[in-house]
Amino acid sequence: MPAIIKAWVKIQKNIFIIMFFAYPFCVYAQTENATIANATEAAKTVAPACRQDSDCSPREGLVNRCLNAGKPEAVCAYFDVKKTSGTIITDKDCLFCSVALPQETLRSIFLGLSFNTLDYREATAQELLKKYNFDTLPAFILPLELKDDARFAKVSAIFDEKNGALLLKNNLSGIFYFIGRSEKPGATDLFVDFYNPKAWDVLNGLAKLCGENKYKLNVWFVTPARSSPEIEYAKEEKIVALAVKRVYPEKFIDYVGRRLRDIKNNTWVNTADALKFDYKKIKEAIGSKDVEADTAINDKNIKELYISEGNVILVDNKRMFKIFEFNADNARELFKKQADAGKPVRKPAGFKPKTF
Repeated sequence: MPAIIKAWVKIQKNIFIIMFFAYPFCVYAQTENATIANATEAAKTVAPACRQDSDCSPREGLVNRCLNAGKPEAVCAYFDVKKTSGTIITDKDCLFCSVALPQETLRSIFLGLSFNTLDYREATAQELLKKYNFDTLPAFILPLELKDDARFAKVSAIFDEKNGALLLKNNLSGIFYFIGRSEKPGATDLFVDFYNPKAWDVLNGLAKLCGENKYKLNVWFVTPARSSPEIEYAKEEKIVALAVKRVYPEKFIDYVGRRLRDIKNNTWVNTADALKFDYKKIKEAIGSKDVEADTAINDKNIKELYISEGNVILVDNKRMFKIFEFNADNARELFKKQADAGKPVRKPAGFKPKTF
């Protein structure tokens, strides 16, 4: 499988999702008919020549791109390529939703590609969602003619072909909204990776927030692909935690929090002792059919939501976001309830989406 596809697949995939897409930008150097407007050294010391494509003056018949955007070496490049247009369906009123990275990645691969963005509530968007049977947002619909592009063969695996169009696979689009799932106001689901160094901060912050608002916090366990034996340890930690949930449900969050803090220094047995748990009861639960069923439900949820890493939250059973740094104020904005059920949440002044 080509490196671009491996890099894309590794990254998930919904969800407030900040994805780190990679593609060899040397393609620009290989593109014919490119004219590059070099910034002077003096200009570089003052400000970049461009920060985004729109900073580059348009030239008739050419596609403009800002290379090394925002950096001192930024330059405007112009390409003689065929122009094509795709469609993005998103939630324009969503506080934490972004389509920028997958959009720009696609545009870096297909130089003549531009996008028309629709809100999923619009009639045209509803028709397209139904036509292509999308069950998540954002939805990327690209023209079939991209198959004629020389670069398509390298990235063909990231698309599905349906009803005369190319659809970016939903698990690669940065899912943040599940169309078909029933809304459960106040439901908060956190997906935890025991070995993620930020996991404790996120759990602690969310637990306090849910306590303030009387929301129920559900915790699920993710075991991202990693080298052995750590992956086996993570699987064991998941089963033990689910056993603890069965035997000591009132202390479940406390137990998980302690494991997240001390997992590299203490075994789960030490943690259980500190909480005065009955070791034998937990061992019995580990091998029970109840915990086996709980494990199956846990893994089924992970699969259905296309989750491959920890520190992901599902809000109201509909909206999914990735947390990089927990910020209580921004988290409260996310959980803020509207007076009208259908009233959209508007972006507050000064909001920084990368810091949650």
